[in-house]
Amino acid sequence: MTVDVLILGAGPAGLAAAGALGRTLRRVLILAEDEHPNRGSHPLHGVLACEGMNRVDFITQSQQQITSAYQNVRLESDIAKSVAAIGTPGKPAFEVRTASGAVHQTRRLILATGAVHELPTEISGFTSCWPDHIYQCLLCDGFERANGPHGVGVLAWPLSEHHVHLALRAKCFNTRVVVYTNGCDNDDQQREAEKLFAPLLSQFVTLQHARISRLEPLPVPEGPGVRLHLDSGNTECADFLVYKTLTRPGSADLATQLGLPIAEVPGHGTFITREEPTGSTNVPGVYVCGDAGSPIKGVAPAMAQGVCAADVIWGGLVEEDKYKYTRLLYLASLYFFTNLSMDIGIIGAGVIGLSIALVLSEAGHHVTVVARELPGDSSLLWASPWAGAGILPYPTNHGRDLQAATYRYFWSLAQTDPSSGVQRTPVREYFDDRGNDDSDIWYQSLVVDYQRLPGHLLGFTYLSTTVNPDLYLPWLQGRAITHGVRFIRQIVDSVAMARSVTGARVIINAPGLGALQLAPDPAVVAVRGQVLLLKSKDAAVAAQEMILFQGSQYTYCIPRMGTGGVILGGVSQAGDMRSTADPDARNDIIARVQRLAPDIVRSIDPGGVEIEDIVAFRPGREGGYRLDCDGRTIHAYGFGGLGYTYSYGVALKVCGIVNRLHEEEVDGY
Repeated sequence: MTVDVLILGAGPAGLAAAGALGRTLRRVLILAEDEHPNRGSHPLHGVLACEGMNRVDFITQSQQQITSAYQNVRLESDIAKSVAAIGTPGKPAFEVRTASGAVHQTRRLILATGAVHELPTEISGFTSCWPDHIYQCLLCDGFERANGPHGVGVLAWPLSEHHVHLALRAKCFNTRVVVYTNGCDNDDQQREAEKLFAPLLSQFVTLQHARISRLEPLPVPEGPGVRLHLDSGNTECADFLVYKTLTRPGSADLATQLGLPIAEVPGHGTFITREEPTGSTNVPGVYVCGDAGSPIKGVAPAMAQGVCAADVIWGGLVEEDKYKYTRLLYLASLYFFTNLSMDIGIIGAGVIGLSIALVLSEAGHHVTVVARELPGDSSLLWASPWAGAGILPYPTNHGRDLQAATYRYFWSLAQTDPSSGVQRTPVREYFDDRGNDDSDIWYQSLVVDYQRLPGHLLGFTYLSTTVNPDLYLPWLQGRAITHGVRFIRQIVDSVAMARSVTGARVIINAPGLGALQLAPDPAVVAVRGQVLLLKSKDAAVAAQEMILFQGSQYTYCIPRMGTGGVILGGVSQAGDMRSTADPDARNDIIARVQRLAPDIVRSIDPGGVEIEDIVAFRPGREGGYRLDCDGRTIHAYGFGGLGYTYSYGVALKVCGIVNRLHEEEVDGY
């Protein structure tokens, strides 16, 4: 299904956003689980006209009201399992895959999945008493059990100033407050606790240091309340307990797939970073509302955030569509007389050409690929099968958006379809030509779990993906074929010949080194690469991460998924056309890897290891890659050793250019 706005979560924030967007006549889809996370919680307070209402009834009635009032809003019981950005600069778009196997595409995405409470597991009965007898918010729930016979218990571990504040608030509801430290049982810890609560001990607070072994609700004659069983053998009762849980976003995995930063607030937990008050994020088109993006939880604030995000989204969609409204009826009638897809020809079936073919075919265009080599071939002049290949962003000002889109795509693909040959892998990266300043490492805000390494060199770690070309290239071709892409094995000597062979109006020139002749472009240069493919059980165990050293040298170790092997490299020799392995280069690579990752070199057992020398030629270009449009020819080549790192972003960029050409063609009718 394709919609304007997809909302993940049908709680107060998501429903408020859906209701507001429903009034704008936008197509809205809400995905939510059947089981509401607040099921079993207390009556609702703080929302006008709903005082004392059951929270589940509040959600259920709200869902019914919104979907009945606005036929353009649809609610489905399903769970999003993966999400990927598929848009182009200035036109965000996302693809969401669900647990049921459904695939949805949307122009805007709202994460309103709430927060998950992290409850203690070491105390028996805790979860059965939560949330009916254990409260996290006294403002929300303390009033109903004020001045009860048993007093209030504050669960205080690990002990902090925050628990003093909780005890002060608890006193508003009962003159008897017991602070349970749950095992603060040595003299130093007890003295620390007594010092912390000293101003309150003489007034109303009692400290209890025994460990809590079990909690149970009080029976009806004694209740409501909770009984605490202590390791000392004693039992104590409370009208209710107060425990400040740590929370995490319900959509933390989806946020990670999108590259959204997750922040931590001490004493509260983690939440997805959002801009106030709009709910926008560092990823254009993605918004976060409600408990998933705020350390302060509450129904009313969540609803306000949902409405605010909806208004901002509506304005953005209107601005994006402003040129379409005057042609809407015209295009609707034109549809019946004109083929709205374009015939596209692509020269080259490397990772760039195949990625473009898949994206264009998914967008509805008719695509034909003509190439000298196809997946399964092993020509040294065809670089894609010989790549490492790690998705490793490069610290350059050129093409950051392309690299970012590719990183997010592969990060999602590794989870959604392991048969693609993509897997998530830790990365350790060093530079010796940039001092100790990482301000130029632009992708530190993009990648997952970026952390600096101590030392005089610039070093850091993060998570990314590795790609096995032997699996990924056939996977790309297979996906493209299922979307109707035709493949022709033929050598073409000009763009004009490719246009004749494919019968296409638009040609994508992505021939790698072939651009020297086909563009023709004298700036294209072959860059010789030499690596070792090391296959052994011990090497596979040793190589559990990608390691990269750049600056005065170019050394790397990249695990090869599904082979039990690891790629060791490398060299980069522009203009060198030797096709045989250089023994000196091989020894130099091993020596450099020895310094960088000694465990891998130690795993090389001459009697039980297979070492394959690989030489291939990367499609370099003086002055950097070319990605532009010349009439009805779009050029996409010259990415050197970063073809995989740029591939999906390039495909999205080319798709945007094709769509623009298509719109210009339609306007000409």
